[in-house]
Amino acid sequence: LQPFGAMMMVGKLAAKSARPGFQPISMTPGKSALPPTGEQYLEKIGDLLTDRPGLSLTLCGVVDETDRQAMAQTVTIPSSEKTDQAAPPTTTENAAAPPPAPAISDAQLLELAASRTRIVTRYLTEKQGIAADRLFTCREHIDASQDASPRVDITL
Repeated sequence: LQPFGAMMMVGKLAAKSARPGFQPISMTPGKSALPPTGEQYLEKIGDLLTDRPGLSLTLCGVVDETDRQAMAQTVTIPSSEKTDQAAPPTTTENAAAPPPAPAISDAQLLELAASRTRIVTRYLTEKQGIAADRLFTCREHIDASQDASPRVDITL
């Protein structure tokens, strides 16, 4: 099975590298909102799609560890879980230690990636008038590589 698995992996990588693509849309870590530069870029892509009605795109939201860190910083502790401010700390270690950052699950990260894909799709369909059947989505993923960045990948 190992040689077969290696052949499948090589085939997937070759297919991925042969697929023409566009520059990805860079996103702010932890956010799904489309940045102004992304809107300008999508206007150009919308114009291209309008000029070439036979083209279709695949959109894929991608998250990375910077998203996890940014999301952990924005999560607030519900008031029922906050400690009583009137009670003095029992030890000096507890007083100096900040509360632990909430754990952000892979599922939460993938939901952020899916939200990014929906935002880009909505922009192209509603603001650029591109038919939804020309826009496909791929399975969102977490990019663990060293040069990873939060983005939406766009391929033909």
